[in-house]
Parts: sequence; structure tokens; C-alpha cells
Amino acid sequence: MKRLFTLLLLSPSYVNYSQPCLPQGIIFTTQTQIDNFSSAFPGCTQILGFVNIDENLPGDITNLNALSVLTSIEGNLVVDSTFALTNLSGLDNVNSIGGTLKISANTALTSLSGLDKVTSIGGGVDFNNNDALTNFSGLDNVASIGGDLYVRYNDAITNFNGLGSINSIEGNLSVYFNGALTSMSGLDNVTSIGQGFAAFFNPVLTSFSGLGKVTSIGGYVDVYNNAALTNFSGLGNVTSIGGDFTVRFNAALASLNGLDKVSSIGGGLIIGNNIALASISALDNVTSIGGGIDISSNAALTSLNGLDNVTSIGEILNISSNPTLTSLSALDNVTSIGGDLTVYFNAALASLNGLNNVASIAGSLNISANASITSLSGVDNIDPSTIADLILENSNNLTTCEVNSICDYLDNGGVASISGNATGCNSVAEVQAACTAVPAVSVYGEKDEVEVHPNPTTGLVEIAGGEPGQTILILRVTDVNGRLVPYDVFAENSSINLANQPNGMYFITIQNGNQTFVKRVIKN
Repeated sequence: MKRLFTLLLLSPSYVNYSQPCLPQGIIFTTQTQIDNFSSAFPGCTQILGFVNIDENLPGDITNLNALSVLTSIEGNLVVDSTFALTNLSGLDNVNSIGGTLKISANTALTSLSGLDKVTSIGGGVDFNNNDALTNFSGLDNVASIGGDLYVRYNDAITNFNGLGSINSIEGNLSVYFNGALTSMSGLDNVTSIGQGFAAFFNPVLTSFSGLGKVTSIGGYVDVYNNAALTNFSGLGNVTSIGGDFTVRFNAALASLNGLDKVSSIGGGLIIGNNIALASISALDNVTSIGGGIDISSNAALTSLNGLDNVTSIGEILNISSNPTLTSLSALDNVTSIGGDLTVYFNAALASLNGLNNVASIAGSLNISANASITSLSGVDNIDPSTIADLILENSNNLTTCEVNSICDYLDNGGVASISGNATGCNSVAEVQAACTAVPAVSVYGEKDEVEVHPNPTTGLVEIAGGEPGQTILILRVTDVNGRLVPYDVFAENSSINLANQPNGMYFITIQNGNQTFVKRVIKN
């Protein structure tokens, strides 16, 4: 492609161009081509296509002075892989770039001077592998970026000075592998990021100061492996994150302070492998999380305080490998989980209290390898019909598994893997045996209680209570294997007779208004 467009420079010099020219773009590979531009393309001031400056011989291109006739570039402007170019002087009269501005792998470039008249960039901006570039002075008049802003692999960049006129970034803001970057200062007038924000592998980045006017981030936020970052100061006016919010492998991160105004996260919340993170309380204004929550491998995290106002979780809830976590109480207001519920390998977690109001999940229930948990009390109210499979393994102090949701799930033939726990909860058979001693009082929904008595019974079972004014309807009766069993109904559905059935345990599913109850009955 370089050869094709370089041939354009060999066109006869007597051809006279109107001001708009070169719709197919142009590639400069030598200093001579740049110096001869005006004679090769007389009158060409507005290039309708792209401009690509990419030298063939390292060090050949030393200046762009002969391009001073240009006033606009409708396509991309790419300055790539030059070894002697120190600035962009020569582009001083260009006032707009219609496409992307890419400044890449220019080892001697110390300044962007030459772009001072540019006020708009229609596409993205990409600065990468410019080892001598320390800031962005030269772009001081650019007010908006129509695409992504990428700043990556620039060893000398310390801040964003030079970009102070930008008020919006329509695409992603991605900042990574910048060895000297300490803050985001210089972006102080940006009010919105249209898509995602990523900051990773910036070893001396200590804060996000400079982003204080940003109120919304339309897509994801991914903060990953920034060794010196201690909190999120600088993002104090952000109220919403449109996609996933991911915080991982930030060794010095002690808190999420700075995110206090965030009220909604459109995607998931993923917080993992932050060894110093002791608190997520700055999230206490978050009421909505559209995706899942995955909090894992945070060695110093003792509680989930900060999630107190979350009422529903759109996908999974995974709390795993947090060795100092002692409580789930901050999850008290969660009523539904749209995927798996996993509590795994949290050595100091003594109970599941905090999950008491979860009425439904939509996947596996996995409570495993939690050395201090003795009881499954806390997951009692999960509707067993919403559990896809059950895993209870390797919690060596877990003795009490016979809570209503688990008993009902097993009694209806649910698939389960139960092993490696204490006696009483070390196999499916042990749990089912323990369940036979528990009165069946299961209700999933609101709680105007339906009662069955006598229990145990020799045959006749009376049904009473429930929501006033609502009819009691017996939906089915099943045995311990989930098989439907026949029964006689008396007194307008208020009692049944199991006298003709063998002795054993039976489950009566009852509807009362908008509630469904499962009652366990022993027939002697």
C-alpha cells in the first residue's frame, strides 16, 4: 500500500490541484517526499484522505516544515516509527483532523508543537511508544475527541497537560503501561466518558486526580495492576458506570474512597486480588448492579459494608477466597440473584447471615471450603425451584444443613454433591435424615403462614391459616422421591387424607394467594 500511494508523489508537477485534494490519501516515507510536496501537488491544502508519515530509512525524516501549506486533513493523521523527528512543526496550519490522530513509536519526539491550531479530532487519539514525550502540549486547543483516547507505553509521560481544553471523550479512555504517569491531571475539563475507562500497569499512578468533573462513564471501568494506587480520589463526581466495574491486582489499594457518589453499575462488580483492600464502604450509595458480584482473593477485606443498599443482583454472586472476611451482613437487602450463588474458601466467615432475604437464585448453590461455618442458616428462604444444583463440600465444621430450602430441594430430587463436611452434613443421606426431624414450614414469597396439623399424622391432615380472604389450593403431594401420590380431599380443600399411603415423609405444595408453600408431613 505504501508503494501505491508513494507513486502519487511522482505525478507531473504541472498538474494543478484545487484546494481539496488526495481523497485516496498519501504516505510519506522519506524527507525528500515531504520537501517536494508543494511542487508535486501545487495548491493542495485540504487533504480529503489520510496522511501517513512512516519513514523507510530510520532517521531520514527530521522535519515536517514543507507541509505548512496544509489546513485540514479529513482522514487519519498517523506519525509512526520515526527516529529523528523531535516535534510536529510544519503542521502548524492544520485546524481539523477528521479521522484518528495516531502518534506511535517516535523515539526522539519530545513535543507535539505544530498541532496548536487543531480544534477538533473527529475520530480517536492514540499515543503509544513515544519514549521521549513528556506531555501533550501542542493539543491545547482540542475541545473534543470523537472516538477513543489511548495513552499507552509512553515511558516519560507524567500527566495529561496539554489536553486541558477537552470536555468530552466520546469513546474509551484507556491508559496503560505508562511508567512515569502519576495522575490524570490535564483532563480537568472532561465531564463525560462515552464508553469505557481502563487504567492498568501504571506503576506510579497514585490517584485519578484530573477527572474531577467526570459525572458519568458510559461503559466499563477496569482498574488493574496499578501498584501505587491507594484509592479512587479524583472520581468523586461520577454517579454512574454503564458497564462492568473491575478492580484487580492493585497492591496498595486500601479503599474505594472517591466513588461515594456512584449509585448504579450497569454491569458486574468484580473486586479481586487487591491484597491491601480493607474496605469497600465507599460503594454505600450503590442501589443497582445489573450484572454479577464477584469479590474474591482480597486478603485484608473483613466485611462487605458498602453493598448495604443493593437489593438485586442481575447475575452471579461469588464470595471466594477472602481469608479475613467475617460477615455477609451487608447483603441483608438482597432479595434475588440472577445466577450462581457461591460462598467458597473464606476461612474466617462464621455464618451465612446476610443472605436471609434472598428468595431466589438462577443457578448453582455452592457453599464449600469455609472452615468456620457450622450451619447453613441464612440460605433458608431460597426457593428450591430456583436452585439448579447444590454443592456442599469441604467445610469441616459444617454440621447443620437441614434448613428448609436445602431439605425441600433434596426432597424433590435435586442434584447434589455433599462431602467433606462434619457429621450430619457429610452426605446427601445424612442431610436427608436430618431433614426428617425438621417440621416442614417452607414458604417462598410473603409470609402469611399456612399451617398443617397434626404432624406427624396417621392420615388426616388439616390445612389452616394463610392470607385472609385468599383461597387455599392444594397443588400436589409428593413422596421423598418426588413422585406424585394420590390423596383424598375433604372440606373444600382444607384437609387431605393420606391414610391409604405407606408410612413415610410427604410434601404438600399449597398455593395461597400469590404465595406458594411446601409443607413436610410425617405419616405414621
